[in-house]
Amino acid sequence: MSVAANSLAGALTDRLARVDVLIVNYNAGKWLARSVETVFPRHATEPNVIIVDNGSADDSLNTLESSISRTAQADRIKCDRVGHNTGFAAGVNRAAARASREFLLILNPDCLIDPPVLARLVDELDRHPETAMVSGKVLDPDGKEQRGS
Repeated sequence: MSVAANSLAGALTDRLARVDVLIVNYNAGKWLARSVETVFPRHATEPNVIIVDNGSADDSLNTLESSISRTAQADRIKCDRVGHNTGFAAGVNRAAARASREFLLILNPDCLIDPPVLARLVDELDRHPETAMVSGKVLDPDGKEQRGS
């Protein structure tokens, strides 16, 4: 059986275990915790989440830490506090340097993602090994597609 077929037949968490989620945070407020919470299926410990905080002065990291401190996901979330704003691209590069998994998801801290959608993106990459990048449809909170997604 091919790698792609194994992935498609695998459990949701098996596919998520192949992903490092990279988030660059700068004063995202409550959105950071909400974003991280949506990455994980109920009670699951996959995928890994790597957060680079670019010197936030708000309460976003404290809110995140209090929301995940007693969850099964706490060990899967790593935060790199840079102390100053390096910019988005440098933050992504810094997070990617800490990544170890096959696939990287760059997720803005104000975005919410459904784990089955992330698993479907992994499936698409497996179906098309010649592809280097995929994206899902990006919707506003009111359900309208964002321009350029």
